[in-house]
Amino acid sequence: MRVVARLFIAIAFMVEAASADPIPAPKILPTPAPHIQFGGGDGADCAHAVVILGASHETEGVRAERWWVFSKNPDSRIASQAVSEQDGRALETIQLLNSDGKSRAICFDITTFFGKP
Repeated sequence: MRVVARLFIAIAFMVEAASADPIPAPKILPTPAPHIQFGGGDGADCAHAVVILGASHETEGVRAERWWVFSKNPDSRIASQAVSEQDGRALETIQLLNSDGKSRAICFDITTFFGKP
């Protein structure tokens, strides 16, 4: 009986995590630090990832990433995000949900700041 109860709790937790509401843009969008620059591609896929340059730690990098996402997609919400590794690069793919209900992925190269406190 305990195993069934634990299994039920685990499934309920997974369903809740999977159905979390998408993250909207903050009311005030903080701009990235002045030394941050964006390079690479348009992020349409990881072969054309947006590269965040100049971030010395994750806080700076994530702030720049969010600014890029929401300044170019103001009515979107972040539905999910995932970090992966490809050819020695750390990549983060952010899945957006647009105001019209369509989904779009944006890939960032986060190699320069990933894992740096």
